[in-house]
Amino acid sequence: IPGTTVADDVRLGDGRVALPKGTVLSSAHLTACKAWGIPALPIAGETSKARKTDAAEPDAGHLAQAARQQLKAFRHTDRSHPMMAELLRLSAIRKAHELGRKS
Repeated sequence: IPGTTVADDVRLGDGRVALPKGTVLSSAHLTACKAWGIPALPIAGETSKARKTDAAEPDAGHLAQAARQQLKAFRHTDRSHPMMAELLRLSAIRKAHELGRKS
């Protein structure tokens, strides 16, 4: 998600650093990672507990609320692009889980 921070160095298959720890991600970074074949990034503040919780389906009401909120965050992106559409979908799911934990 653009604006999040990389928790650890992200390396290419040959060991070169693609993104150093602390990089604040932009859409360009995400495009480059996809081109380099990097399927996932270590995000600062993300825990394994959050990832396990996020594997379950979120509440439909929370998902609808989260989708509306995330549309605002993605308003300046090309949501018709498959990668941006997937990022929007995943960020809405993540946000829905956060809303569920708060309620």
